[in-house]
Amino acid sequence: MASSLWDDLKKTLLDGVNTAADKTEEYTRIGKIKVDLLNLNRKLDQTYKALGREVYVRVSDGKRIDAHNDDGISYFIEKINHITAAITKNEKAIVDIREQARRTAEAAQKKRTPPAGRNAAPASGGTPESGKKPAAEKKPAPAEKKSAVGKPAGKTSSAKKPAAGRKTATSGKKAPVRSSGDKRGKQN
Repeated sequence: MASSLWDDLKKTLLDGVNTAADKTEEYTRIGKIKVDLLNLNRKLDQTYKALGREVYVRVSDGKRIDAHNDDGISYFIEKINHITAAITKNEKAIVDIREQARRTAEAAQKKRTPPAGRNAAPASGGTPESGKKPAAEKKPAPAEKKSAVGKPAGKTSSAKKPAAGRKTATSGKKAPVRSSGDKRGKQN
């Protein structure tokens, strides 16, 4: 019995460590791809700017532009197409990594879950061998009532105490004046 408990604990801990390692690997791979995506998007913006600059220079010189036959402009168009294809490829790689991680996690979960049978523990908390009924589920605690101001009812506010010699708003009486040697009520 005791060795079974230790074996179960060991297996659970190893499963947790393996899951953490898998997640770390997944997030590392996705992080690297996202950095590549940032760089590709930056290159794409720079290429669009360069294309716009090239078109502006040619139009401002009064030249007519034929985008398909102009080598300068077709170069930028090809470069933009190449960069957008790389962006699409990286975005698909992220989706594939996440899907692979999901399938791996599902397979690991199926491996950990004991088959439904005589020795399997019911989901409600009792054990088949003990013959005990599962404990009743607890009801959630009632929500705290709030006053008209929006603060929890029955709670005192943390308003500052009035300065010595000044009247308080609630009682109209003056607060007691303490001498410098009086340490009562002060906290260090």
